[in-house]
Amino acid sequence: MKYISLLLISLILTSCGPFLVGSYIKSEQRSFTKKDLSSAYQLTPGITKTDVENILGVPERTEFNNNYETWHYCNTKRNVDEYIALYFVRGILAQKQFYTVRGIYGSCSDNIKKGNYREPKNIFLANQLESFDMSFTLNKGVDKSEVLKIMGPPIKSELLKNYEIWHYCRYASNSKNGNYISLAFISGKLVEKQIYNANNSFGSCADNIKTGDYRDFDVLGYANGLYSGMKKAAVVALMGSPAKTEFSGKIEEWHYCNNDIFGDYIALYFQDDVLVEKLNYMVTIDDKKGGIDNCSKFIKKGNYRVPDKIIQINFSEK
Repeated sequence: MKYISLLLISLILTSCGPFLVGSYIKSEQRSFTKKDLSSAYQLTPGITKTDVENILGVPERTEFNNNYETWHYCNTKRNVDEYIALYFVRGILAQKQFYTVRGIYGSCSDNIKKGNYREPKNIFLANQLESFDMSFTLNKGVDKSEVLKIMGPPIKSELLKNYEIWHYCRYASNSKNGNYISLAFISGKLVEKQIYNANNSFGSCADNIKTGDYRDFDVLGYANGLYSGMKKAAVVALMGSPAKTEFSGKIEEWHYCNNDIFGDYIALYFQDDVLVEKLNYMVTIDDKKGGIDNCSKFIKKGNYRVPDKIIQINFSEK
């Protein structure tokens, strides 16, 4: 009886062996991802996420970035797993990337963004972006008319004595921070742009322009491009119209200034339409005696003095 029992146990174990091994193999195979990616050639920029699902089905993984969404598909193969990454902007396919992963065992879904995958740059379709997003195309020297075509009219504009500033803003989704862009123009040409953030907890984004991490433009910095012998027309093209002009003998004096707390000023001296001298000077808050008027109200104050060269020219003319 003892031998019969042992024989029966042996037969049971022997018959169960293939069943157990087969179950293990079947379970392991279920961890693989099989997806026919051959139809991916149909995925062209401009189709919707619904179109993609109709072609490839549900993605293995989705991710969200600042301005785009990524869908990943993969197919487990013997030696090289196949992958495709699809990048959507506002629900529209903008770009796709094929890549492979070699020599890794298991499901391809566990190895997404490995192998020869590369993070994309500048994922967008220009016709999908809001005007605000297109600010990266604005380079120095662009006309205001071109800015209007790209950005539309500004939320606010400021016309100062020698330059103009246009302000744009929008709320950042799900955030108290607002996105801002300020553009500085001289003689209708873009000379500087600034991107910054500000808190929009109170009021609209227009109410918070020039707050947050905004910094005043150093438009007077363009005076570094001035040189002796420069014509007036060239100076205007670079600096814009002066805040004030006056004559002393045959010398014409032009003044430029910035409306900021540092009180930066520059005086330019012309003889016969040609720049012969320039002077940088400063008008402090103390010099203004607490005044908060436009900087043009305080021209020739502070540490201003007539340059020796101009004194000599005027003296020789007498």
